[in-house]
Amino acid sequence: MSVTEATLNLMQTMTEDEQLEMYHQARRIIDERTSPFRPLTKRQILADLAMSREQIANGEVVDFDAAIDEIEARYGL
Repeated sequence: MSVTEATLNLMQTMTEDEQLEMYHQARRIIDERTSPFRPLTKRQILADLAMSREQIANGEVVDFDAAIDEIEARYGL
């Protein structure tokens, strides 16, 4: 018996509410695995902020209005 078959057999013994909870748990696992937006640690956030401040100090920035104008022009907005 495959894992899928065993899971389906198990689900037949579960109530509708239990099946729904199982679905939500599986969906959460899949979403976390595929999401590019993972939770960051305090250390990661501080490192990103330090990098941003260094880029600003080095003049490695683009004016916000210029960036928006470029996006609007590129996508015909």
